[in-house]
Amino acid sequence: MTARVVETLDLRSVVRIVIALALALWAIALVTVVALYILGLVSGGLGGAEGLIASFGFSGFRFAILPFLVGFIAVAVVTSIVAGGIAAIVVLVYNSLTPIIGGVQLRSRDR
Repeated sequence: MTARVVETLDLRSVVRIVIALALALWAIALVTVVALYILGLVSGGLGGAEGLIASFGFSGFRFAILPFLVGFIAVAVVTSIVAGGIAAIVVLVYNSLTPIIGGVQLRSRDR
């Protein structure tokens, strides 16, 4: 077995990876939401839901996908950047504490 110790993490690499993963998850959610919207539109379920909401007093209510997509993308970008900021803080704390408490030790088998 070979033991390696991770003493420091590269801040930019970690932040880029976290932002990329967060955006990938948001992209999967976006495709799912658009697919559900199209399915509801084609099956007629969307019209029934609009009618139900209109019966509560919101006359003329319509599900509009474009404003929703703009808001969805804005939320995705902001939360991905926030996740990158949190990851940056965690990396800075880890890098500052490593000299005091030691790094993470990884063990791997030799092949």
